[in-house]
Amino acid sequence: MISAIILGAGYGTRLEAELVNLPNDDPFKKQVGKPKPLLPVIFPIENQSRSLTLLDLWMNELQNSHCTPKSQDHVRQVFLVVNDLHLGQYKKWAEENQFPLENIISDGTTTNESRVGAVGCLDLVLKKKG
Repeated sequence: MISAIILGAGYGTRLEAELVNLPNDDPFKKQVGKPKPLLPVIFPIENQSRSLTLLDLWMNELQNSHCTPKSQDHVRQVFLVVNDLHLGQYKKWAEENQFPLENIISDGTTTNESRVGAVGCLDLVLKKKG
């Protein structure tokens, strides 16, 4: 069985610094504290009730390429590696998008300084779901 792994455990410190320094009336100021994969990248359009996030687009691409758990070919499951700081936001996204909560794996970190990095996150998935 082939799995897709989406790495979303980063802290986006450079982007966060830019957002924090925006004027209070800037519409992007409300994105402070959101992980990059959950930032809106496509705002609501016809027949769509909400903005699409980067993570939504990645999942749509997997689905359109027949690489999601719903398809019969290729990737049968998708794992999302996140950090503990943003875990609640990812769980909310998962509930809104029928993404299995058991496929969200936290790396256990709460700060940029304690992050385990991409290879550490991949290793975590292999150890927990291998």
